Amino acid sequence: MLKFLEKFFSLKSSSKKQKVLIVFLLFLFFFLLYPISCAQAQWGWLQWIPERIANAIAGLALTAVLALAQGILNLGIILFNWSLSGIPVSYTNPAGNEVIRVGWTLVRDIANIGLVLGLIYIGLATALRIAGFETKKAFVWFLIMALLVNFTPVICGIIVDASNIVMNFFLRGPSGWERLNSVFDEQRAIILQYALGEPNWVLYIKVMVLAAFGFVTGLIFILYGLLFFLRNPIIWLLVIFSPLAFVAYIFPKTRGWFERWWNQLLQWSFIGAIAGFFLYLAQYTFLLAAQGKLATGGTPENIFNELAPYLVAVVFLGLGLYASTMTSAMGASAVIGVSKRIGKGIAGGAWTGTKLGASKLRAWLRKKPKASEEEEEFKRKHPRLAKLKQGGKTLGKFFFGGLTP
Repeated sequence: MLKFLEKFFSLKSSSKKQKVLIVFLLFLFFFLLYPISCAQAQWGWLQWIPERIANAIAGLALTAVLALAQGILNLGIILFNWSLSGIPVSYTNPAGNEVIRVGWTLVRDIANIGLVLGLIYIGLATALRIAGFETKKAFVWFLIMALLVNFTPVICGIIVDASNIVMNFFLRGPSGWERLNSVFDEQRAIILQYALGEPNWVLYIKVMVLAAFGFVTGLIFILYGLLFFLRNPIIWLLVIFSPLAFVAYIFPKTRGWFERWWNQLLQWSFIGAIAGFFLYLAQYTFLLAAQGKLATGGTPENIFNELAPYLVAVVFLGLGLYASTMTSAMGASAVIGVSKRIGKGIAGGAWTGTKLGASKLRAWLRKKPKASEEEEEFKRKHPRLAKLKQGGKTLGKFFFGGLTP
C-alpha cells in the first residue's frame, strides 16, 4: 500500500487530472466504507441540517425571552428605586410639606370644634348630675388630648422616622441589583455562540431558569415599587387626620376610631422596615452569587449549585412581599392582591410557553428517522447496491474497528 502511494505521488506517475480523479475515487470509497450506525442509515448525515436550524431557532428564541425577562426586571428595579427616592418633602412636618400643612390645619380646626363640643357634653353631664366614673375619666383624657392635639405631627414623626431609620439601614446596605444586567448579557452572548453549534441542554436549562428568575423578580420589584409608592401619601393622610383620631380617644364609644388609626400608622410606617429586611437578605444572596462564592462549575451535576442563589433570592423577595402585604394596612392587601394576580398570570403564561416550546423543540431534535424502514426500502429498490453496501460496511468494520452494531 505504501509503495503504491509512493509510486502514485511520484513524478513518474500519470497526469494531474488522473491524480485528482483517483484521489476523489479513494475519498468516495473510504466514505462509503466508513461504518454508519443503523440510527443514521443512508441519509442520516442530513439530520445535521435540521438540527442546526432548530438549534439556531432555539437560540434566537431563548435570546428574545431572556431579553424580555431582562426588560421586565429593569422596569421593576427602576420603579422600585424611584419609589424609594420618593418626593423631596417631609413625611410628617407641616412646615416641610404643603399638602400636610393645608390638610392638617383644616382637620385640626375641626378637631378643636370637637373638643369644644366634648367639653360642653362633659359640663352638661356634670351639671345634670348624670356624670359617672366614665364621664370623670373622659374629662381627664379631654385635658390630655387638648394638649396633644396640636403636637400630633411630632408624635407621628417620631414613629415614622424610627421606621425610616430601620428601613434605610437595610435598603442602603449592599447595593447592585443593576449588576444582574451583566449576568443576562453574558448568558445572551453564550447562547448566540452555541446557536450555530451542537445543542447544549445544560445551557438551555440555565437560560430558562434565568428567564423565569427575571420575570418573577421583575414583577416582585414592580409590586414593591407600588407598595413603597403608596406608603408616602397614605402616611400623609394619616398625619392629616391625626387630630381627629386623638379627639376620638376621649370617649369610649369613639375610641375604636383612634385604635384603627393607630394600627394603620404603625403598619404603614413599619411596612418599609419589614420589606427592607427581606430585600437586604435577597440582595446579599445575589451579591454572593455574582462574586462566585456560591457557584461551582457548569456541569449538569452542579447546575443546581449555580442556580440556587437566584432561587433563594426570589424566595426572600417573595417572603418579604408576603409579610408586608399580610398586615392589615388599609389598601395594601387589595392593591397588591390585584397586582399579584396580574403578575401570576403573566409569569405563568411566560413560563408555560417556555416549557411548551422547550418540550416541542426537544422532541423535534430527538426525533430520528427510522433506519430500519429506510434500509428495507433501499434493499427493495436496489438489491444489488444493498449487497454492495453491506459488503462495504463489513470491510469498513474490519479496517476501522467494530463501530457498526
